[in-house]
Amino acid sequence: IAVDDKAKRTDLKWKWNDRILNASKNSKIRVIKPVLRNGQSMTVAVLDGDYRCPDIEGKIDLEKTLTVIQETQRIIDKAVDT
Repeated sequence: IAVDDKAKRTDLKWKWNDRILNASKNSKIRVIKPVLRNGQSMTVAVLDGDYRCPDIEGKIDLEKTLTVIQETQRIIDKAVDT
């Protein structure tokens, strides 16, 4: 998230961390809390592992990778709508 107002950073950091982690609870993918620090731009949640899914040959399986990306979008949408 990007927060210009220093006074709002801590509250917004925790608010969005909670929303995203709660939105991901019943998901097939795992979202975890990163090291949370205050700043103008802050990472409030991260995907546990790589979003890219390899096939048997080690090449990117586009269909599976797209499924992960779509699921992360659903999590974000759910967090925003909360």
